[in-house]
Amino acid sequence: MRKKAVLIVIIALSLIAFLIYKSFFIVPKSNVRIIDRLPDTSYKGKIHVLDFSKNIQLNLKEMQVPFRDFLSPDFLLEQSKKYGLNIQNPIYFFGENETEWGIIIEVNDKEKLSKGLLKIKKIFDLKDTIVNEKKLIHHAISNIKIYKQPDLILLYMGNDFYPILNKVTNAKKGDVSTSWKEFLEKPIASREKVIISNTSKEVKSIGFQEIVLSHEFDSTYFKIKTKLSRNFPINISLKNKGLSFKRGKYTNLFANIHLDITKFRNTLDESLLKFIHKLTKNIGFPIKEFINAWDGDLCILRGGFYKMNKEYFETEMNDDFNPIQVKKRKKIKVPEFSVLLTLNENKEKFFNALIKKGLLRKEGDYYYFLFSPALRLSEEGKQFIFYSGKYRTPTVENEKNKLMIEYKSNKIEFSLDSIKQNEIFGGAAFPLNPNSNPFTILKD
Repeated sequence: MRKKAVLIVIIALSLIAFLIYKSFFIVPKSNVRIIDRLPDTSYKGKIHVLDFSKNIQLNLKEMQVPFRDFLSPDFLLEQSKKYGLNIQNPIYFFGENETEWGIIIEVNDKEKLSKGLLKIKKIFDLKDTIVNEKKLIHHAISNIKIYKQPDLILLYMGNDFYPILNKVTNAKKGDVSTSWKEFLEKPIASREKVIISNTSKEVKSIGFQEIVLSHEFDSTYFKIKTKLSRNFPINISLKNKGLSFKRGKYTNLFANIHLDITKFRNTLDESLLKFIHKLTKNIGFPIKEFINAWDGDLCILRGGFYKMNKEYFETEMNDDFNPIQVKKRKKIKVPEFSVLLTLNENKEKFFNALIKKGLLRKEGDYYYFLFSPALRLSEEGKQFIFYSGKYRTPTVENEKNKLMIEYKSNKIEFSLDSIKQNEIFGGAAFPLNPNSNPFTILKD
């Protein structure tokens, strides 16, 4: 009995000694997370690959994409496991400008990853290199660098790689940058499958702090939701009603805007005005006169043609073989073009400024704005309608703020959905069907 008691005491003392030794002399393994390693850049985002892949399957089918099976969740998961990558957790990406971009993917099998990289090196011209005493794989032509460690793989394109690598390799647990913490704590960041934040100097130059883009599922459109935010009021609101033109089959440009700019006019936003001046500096548009005269409604419609008679003179010979000028008429095709806007009592100053800058001229009953066709004018109170057709373009009630442009056979739609005190919400929609391919937009 005494021997058993002594044995129990020895085991207990040994266990206590081991626990003390472990607590004071054995350094615990670091549990640094992926988010601790993310560098502080102007662009930051994340994507849940499998969820996003599942959402766009109907889109790919609608477009009749032949290789859509290679983008299916099952195929992507199978391939990721084959190469030791964990895409069941979010993939994070970041960037600083058009040329500095990176992506970090979680690794759950470093052996499989190493074998996969060896295969890739045989296919592409990848070379081993050393940066900051770290072994990398480098592709010289694209300037892509690949760094791996047991829990992650980093792919980076750009020249400013040293601080990125330093952050990734030397991060400590809980060392999440302030900007990433603020981004990841947003409710939208945990809700959306694809999201990207832009806090670059270009965004701040127009008076905003951040632009957030996220994907919205739709079976017939590829939709992107947009949120712009700033630290002070926007002083613009949406109107509850407004007149618009009715879009037709051949419409290739459509804009419909209905805003209340009373507060904006009284408290001018210098940052936004500076941005607008930058956009219109090539034509010298009179921004100040426009803001003072505009009552917040603007609609533009372009598309299709109509035929009209045009008078011209032609030189002919009379019976005595003397040249004379003969007045004739011919039918010409004129593009359909209409503009509706509401103006207040300052309209004359605005029109005079346009004429003075050579942006508007009047010939007889017709007006010409830059390179527009001949336009007639219909005026009813605050409402001015310029139109190129024989008859005034009919109007309909439509308060929705929309912009549609046709680019490379794609009719892309932008929307302004709501404006809060210091936030603007909108979106963009790219059509998805076999006859309207959004991939052509990316081509030169």
